[in-house]
Amino acid sequence: MIFNKYNNCRQFSNEKINLEELITTIKQNPHKLEITRLRNIAYKSTEYDKIKLLLPVVTPHGTFVNSKKDGISTLSGYMYFDIDGFKNSQDVNQTIKKLSDSFPVSLICRSVGGRGLAFLLKVSGVTIENFDSIHAFIRHDFKNNGYKIDDAAGGLVRKWIITYDPEVICNYDNEYIIDQTAYDKFIEGRKTTGKKAGKRNADSELNSDLDEIIPFSALCKLIKTESEFDKEIEGDFTIEEMEYYKIIYPAIIKDGNKHRTYIRIINALYYLNPTITQQQILSYLFYINTTAEAKMPMSKLKLLVKNICGRIEQTKDILIKIRLKKIHFNKDSNLTKTQKQSMAGKINGALKSNKTKEAIQQAIAEMEADNIKPTRKNIAEILGISQKTVQRNWKKELTDISTLDFTSCKQTKMMNNNLTEVDYYEDYITEDIQENFIDDDFDFWAD
Repeated sequence: MIFNKYNNCRQFSNEKINLEELITTIKQNPHKLEITRLRNIAYKSTEYDKIKLLLPVVTPHGTFVNSKKDGISTLSGYMYFDIDGFKNSQDVNQTIKKLSDSFPVSLICRSVGGRGLAFLLKVSGVTIENFDSIHAFIRHDFKNNGYKIDDAAGGLVRKWIITYDPEVICNYDNEYIIDQTAYDKFIEGRKTTGKKAGKRNADSELNSDLDEIIPFSALCKLIKTESEFDKEIEGDFTIEEMEYYKIIYPAIIKDGNKHRTYIRIINALYYLNPTITQQQILSYLFYINTTAEAKMPMSKLKLLVKNICGRIEQTKDILIKIRLKKIHFNKDSNLTKTQKQSMAGKINGALKSNKTKEAIQQAIAEMEADNIKPTRKNIAEILGISQKTVQRNWKKELTDISTLDFTSCKQTKMMNNNLTEVDYYEDYITEDIQENFIDDDFDFWAD
């Protein structure tokens, strides 16, 4: 009964938590203020999704060494289910009571958004191989009893946002016993149905909601392709650390790179637009696909969108590399991109120097507190830097960023106007085959 616990759904963690600790956390959630606020704002609004994506999560089906199915370490022995779409709290509470009275649930509580419920069942005999079929069988059982179980809440690597519910119901002794005869009949029925209708159903689902391509001008108003700094900036720039990502792709996507490039872009679109639709994603890729050396056929593009979007929506795993961005330029500054890059280089140099100075000053203070004479050698050994660096920054005052002279930066000439932004950064795009996405983490990037 051990799960992984992450700080949020985007950051993998090796931290472990057991069922008793999970129940205690649900009852006394340290994030109860954020969750209470979440329950009082528009469902799936930008603010709603922003709060939700920053809340801690657990992996209810086991522990993992990474965020992928093949990273499973141990199964927890529990299966997670949820029901959403209740009209009011009274309906949620009534269903929780009805479920807990009629089924052997191990844990049942209100969902993090307050508009649904979540529950765990202890199930014996579950393996990695039969997990999906057993989960589908149990969902089928609940549906036959009148419960609208969410089919998207399955998946071995499913993440569950830790909710807040002081009235969570738990029973460690309960166990859901699988009726083997009914299970075998269910599996046989799935095989028969799949043989008769597999291709027809797949084609029908593929084209049901992905037929229309949104015009590019309208699409640009619906989605973001870059993290936005939403605070007011006085002057040319401000310094504040934030998570940052911008979608960048080659001017011409070479044959053999389309698949991994499109997967990276789909993940990035979900990161930047938590409420994005599959139709919007397909439309964006449709336009990018026109720049490919050999265009991906529309049928394959639709299938890729369906598969990757389905995985992301089910597991909440978004596979991109974000970076921390500190420098944000005023959009009304009239600075060119080249001037911003030149200024950013000077600012980053000062920030890096300040960081080194602060580390040296801290090391000196700690040594003096321990009656140890600080020297270039021992400070260099402690901080893992050269003695020359220590000597150069020894007890120097921190640089006041506001006093930096950017005259030479602002006199920097424009680049060749024939180069596009995509052309300029293409050489810096590197592929990470293992994670199946492209690393956009450019140290020199500035708005």
